Amino acid sequence: MKEWIPPILSLGLLAAMLYWYLQMRRKTPRVLFPEPRTLVGVRGWLLFLCIILVFFYPLNLLRGINFRAAEEIQDEYPRAMTIALIDSFVVVVLIVYSIYTGVRLWRVRAGAVANSQRFLVIAWLYFLLSRLSIFAVGFPPDLNLLVIRRLLWQLPIFTALVLAWWIYLSRSQRVAATFSEGT
Repeated sequence: MKEWIPPILSLGLLAAMLYWYLQMRRKTPRVLFPEPRTLVGVRGWLLFLCIILVFFYPLNLLRGINFRAAEEIQDEYPRAMTIALIDSFVVVVLIVYSIYTGVRLWRVRAGAVANSQRFLVIAWLYFLLSRLSIFAVGFPPDLNLLVIRRLLWQLPIFTALVLAWWIYLSRSQRVAATFSEGT
């Protein structure tokens, strides 16, 4: 009985291929040059930006809140806890604003693009000020030098990301078509 299995499977495969071929012959031929797709709606990179603003950026900010480290060094550096509290408050405000901005873009609200560009500037300023706030703690100069070195390679990367999204929001055909004057 086992010697009949391969020929039966081969005949079944041949029948399926013949059926598929006949079905393809019945359908109308495809147009060689279809109409260009309209770039309207929250899709592609615009959707990706909305997902970043609503989910990834807030989660990344939450990951940075760390009171335990400030508590451990509070005896030696008393300003550490104050700076951590201020930073945490700013992070919560920035999370709310990020989600608000992303939802406005996603739901195609009036002024959403300008709001998003404003958010990009605020996020960049927060990035810079949060990195520079470590100097207010009063750490030794060698530790401050490490912070400056890290900032020097992080700042161009974050600046490039902010500029890329700014240019996308300013010049994208999809953004222009989705957020026309009437929206």
